[in-house]
Amino acid sequence: MPEIVAATATPERGRVRQPTQVYAVAAVSALGGLLFGYDTGIISGALLYLREDLHLSSQGQEVVVSVILVGAMIGALISGRLAGRLGRRRVVLWVAVIFAVGALGAATAPNTGALIAARLVLGLAVGGASNMVPVYIAEVAPPAVRGRLMVLFQLMVAIGQLIAYLASWLKSSPSVWPPSPS
Repeated sequence: MPEIVAATATPERGRVRQPTQVYAVAAVSALGGLLFGYDTGIISGALLYLREDLHLSSQGQEVVVSVILVGAMIGALISGRLAGRLGRRRVVLWVAVIFAVGALGAATAPNTGALIAARLVLGLAVGGASNMVPVYIAEVAPPAVRGRLMVLFQLMVAIGQLIAYLASWLKSSPSVWPPSPS
């Protein structure tokens, strides 16, 4: 990668960032892509257990899986307006908080309704991240590396899905991960 010689100014408040700061901000921001991929991918392995634990019907499984996409549509639609009012950086930070709340809610959901609500919240974060993170990265990146850093978000989505599938495989494979005693 070619080094950036000069510091770059960001559109937000005219601050100057050093090259290492640009890469760090882009990497941390792209974690939204990792969470996006993980949250949309992990449900495939989790359904094996949720179906039994929550006594989900076929229709219940469909709702649990798809509600994150409904939330993502809503999150993508409202994040742009919020960014206009609050700024992209602040919206990206709020998206991170929403991811944490949704993940905690999904992990501790005692019933189907709570799981659906938590996945809807996760969807809001997924939509907000998919809308705001690439834009934020583009704003902080200098033109010389902007394209390279923009790809980082999409790469992280794919890595998040890969991690989700590997985690599901490890959990479901008795030869790799022994089942817990009942």
